[in-house]
Amino acid sequence: MGIRIKNIGPEQTNQKVGYLAGLEGFEEESAGPGESLPAIPEEVMLLYGFSGDRLDALLKQLRKNKASVALKAILTQTNCGWSFYQLYEEIREEHQMMSEGKTKH
Repeated sequence: MGIRIKNIGPEQTNQKVGYLAGLEGFEEESAGPGESLPAIPEEVMLLYGFSGDRLDALLKQLRKNKASVALKAILTQTNCGWSFYQLYEEIREEHQMMSEGKTKH
């Protein structure tokens, strides 16, 4: 589908999502001395720059190819300032609540 993919390694989980997406105004964060970066044990898919139709086509192709990523998010004005780990925690919590049939307040 011509989609550019960027894999995020454990050493990047403290980076702002906007920086990882290449948005202007975001700079690389440096880890403090002895600061350990949290590991993310699940796959996370962050989508950026998709029209509604293009997003639908991507999700359809994923289903067709049985490629399942439970934790998905779209880059927004709100989450672009979060660290990748903060984004992971938020969508993991939302996914868990949806799986349990609850809603977040």
